[in-house]
Order: sequence, then structure tokens, then C-alpha cells
Amino acid sequence: MSRRATAAVLSAVLLLLGAAACSDGGDGDSLTLDEYFAELDRIGDEAERSIDAIEDPDLSGGQSFEEGRDRFADFFREVASTADDAIAQVRDLEPPDEAADAHGRYVDALDRLPAASEAYAERIDDAASEDELGELFVGDESITGVIDDIAAGCNELQDIADDNEIDVDLQCDE
Repeated sequence: MSRRATAAVLSAVLLLLGAAACSDGGDGDSLTLDEYFAELDRIGDEAERSIDAIEDPDLSGGQSFEEGRDRFADFFREVASTADDAIAQVRDLEPPDEAADAHGRYVDALDRLPAASEAYAERIDDAASEDELGELFVGDESITGVIDDIAAGCNELQDIADDNEIDVDLQCDE
């Protein structure tokens, strides 16, 4: 499997985390738009650093297909676990009224990620050849559909920030 395939999956997960956020402790007050988007940006940066710290599996050779496949599945599960943490933080966020509907749609899409990620990792585990594994990176609908929905939610939030002249880049298209 190529590093390009690894980068494609990692980029998809980074997209998910690019707009991750956490609440200020749950005192019942929603955040202002500025605070909300500042949290999105801060937690997105934190999540990206966490993912960058995960050891990228070396799939360039010197190992059997099975070893490389297993390393990649483990890598994907570890990245997905980091995403799970960010999703929980997003779920706890109390957005301002102006972003509440978009936030809800975004969270709904994010909530589908853990099951889709686990199913995807299982398909990686089940791949019997490099060709089968490669097919998973060309367009596995079960994961790409969830990622597309998350990107749509992220873009909707970015539009709200832009419409309100809030200087933030949620990196929805990366």
C-alpha cells in the first residue's frame, strides 16, 4: 500500500477534526459566535497535533502484506480513537443560536463516524491482497459518505463564520 493511500485516509480524519470543539464546562450558557469558532479552531489544532504524534506505519516494504495491512488497520483505529475524543467534545458544546442547527447536523454526521470507522478498519483487516486493500481507498462508500456529510456540516459552519466576519479557517476541504 502506498503512502499516498495512507495520506488520503489521514487527510479525511484530519478533516473531521479540523472543526472539533469542546465546551467551557457546561454551565448552561451557550457560547458567543466568536467564542464558539475560537473553540473550534483551538480544538481542531489540538486534535491535529494528537494525530501528527501517532506513528505513521511504514508501508514501504520489508514486511509481509499481512504485517503492513495489520499496521495500517491499527494506525487507522488509533487515528479514529483520537477522532472519538474530539467528537465527544463537539457533542458537549453548547453553540449559540445562530449556529445551533448547523452544529446539530454536524454532530449528527460526526456521530456516525465511530461505527463507520470500525467497519472500515474491519474491512482493512479482511483484505486478502494489496488489490483488495487498494480498492478500499478508491471509494469505500461506507466511509466516504460519512466524510462527505461531515464536510458538508463543516462547510455550513464555515459559511456562518464567514457571514459573521469571524476570521477562522475550519479547513473543511482538506
